Amino acid sequence: MPPQTGQTVRSQARLIWGGSTVILICAVPDILPIDLRVKLAICLINLKYIKLIKKVLVPLYEEDIEVNGDLYLDVAEAYMDNGYHIDAEPILRLLVNSQNYHLAAVWLRYGECLKILGDIQGAINAYGKVVSLAPSHLGARMSLSALQQQIGKHDEAVELLEHSTEQRKLTKEEGQMLLQKCHLLNAQGKVNEFFEAAKELMFQEWREVECENMSYLQAIATFKHRRDSLKMHLIHKGKDTHILSEMTQKKSSLVISFDDLWDMFVTLCNVLIDRKMYVEFDEITLLGMLCPFFSQDEKLLRKSQSIYAWNMFIQVIMVSKDNRHNRFCLRKMMMEPNNLMLGIMNGHNSMASGSYRHSLGEYANVFRKTPTDPMMSLCIGLDFIHIASQRFAAKRHYLITQGIVFLHNYLELRGRCQESYYNIGRALHQINITYAALHYYKKALNFPPCIKNINNTFDLSKEIAYNMSLIYLQSGAKEYARYLIYKYCVI
Repeated sequence: MPPQTGQTVRSQARLIWGGSTVILICAVPDILPIDLRVKLAICLINLKYIKLIKKVLVPLYEEDIEVNGDLYLDVAEAYMDNGYHIDAEPILRLLVNSQNYHLAAVWLRYGECLKILGDIQGAINAYGKVVSLAPSHLGARMSLSALQQQIGKHDEAVELLEHSTEQRKLTKEEGQMLLQKCHLLNAQGKVNEFFEAAKELMFQEWREVECENMSYLQAIATFKHRRDSLKMHLIHKGKDTHILSEMTQKKSSLVISFDDLWDMFVTLCNVLIDRKMYVEFDEITLLGMLCPFFSQDEKLLRKSQSIYAWNMFIQVIMVSKDNRHNRFCLRKMMMEPNNLMLGIMNGHNSMASGSYRHSLGEYANVFRKTPTDPMMSLCIGLDFIHIASQRFAAKRHYLITQGIVFLHNYLELRGRCQESYYNIGRALHQINITYAALHYYKKALNFPPCIKNINNTFDLSKEIAYNMSLIYLQSGAKEYARYLIYKYCVI
């Protein structure tokens, strides 16, 4: 019923400096309907006039909560949305103790309020009511699990996250819950359970494929050919190939973010390596290679300035012996012309294929940006030596001089050690300046290995002695060549 003439809502306001208005008093007629009074109170809460609200809401508390509980809930939610959880808590407590509003949604808001206020045990009880009233509410399960973990009840926390999805795909909420379960199992050191949960999270699409033996796909180099082979496998098994179209859709369709998936994959691999569970590690990396989402993303090289990522990339190339990486590096260089690692990689590729002038250009570009890197001086010096060694090289003496200059620059930057003297001696040996090569080989023999380990993996003494024996053998000093072989090369 609208208020009568003279019974309007009155307020006393004061204009302060800057043009803002501050409400000092709010007078509400008693005849104003309770629902409009509650809406006015919610407006005042949103405007942060907390002192004026209590008088406005006095008639609300005289109403029967069983009849007008929705108004109570509106006020409590307004308090919570504006950060006044202390004022919302008694209202929510009245609601959860009523008959008509003893509902899962109300208990959920009550649990959220208690959690923010720091009442952990009260929040656990509230979320427990939500789980008992609505067992399929995954948000409440996740919140309750986090609180159980916080108070040290780890087994109960993991048990709350158990949810069967064997006959269907994960929903977004189920994916988040399974992700939280993986983190809990990893934190508790339950490696086997963590392995199974993480595998279900990352590769749950493969449950519908049901391939007994997919290891043959590991030998197929490209994702397109792997996909075609998998399609033929499904047709042979009499299965619908629409699974593949769903599995190769955009990453935006993932139930959890791709970064979370990748971080979980890396975490799982690290755990399996630390526990020396190499069989499981081989399985998870095989699935990762076959997984469409991982295959369509250049996550390994996304941080393209990472030396570790490029070292791993080169190791993969050495194992696979695939030459298509050359085109990949050239295309990527066009997109990232200032990438130093790509410049070095393209230089190495060109040198390995005999295109020394092209590799010299790549190395020189990197050298201009990193003139103190001894590796670049070594590569440029060797490039000049290789060009001078070609049959139809022009200005051969000039090329040799330039190569020796860069090799000595490498010696100054790297320092006097076995490695640097051996590299210079080997370069001079290649262009048949044997007297100078012997000089540097002898210096190298007098130095210990740059990196010491039990197996002497980085000791170059055998290589140095063998090269010296070749020079002595060529000059006719067979006895001294035999002496070097017996001293350094006989096991």
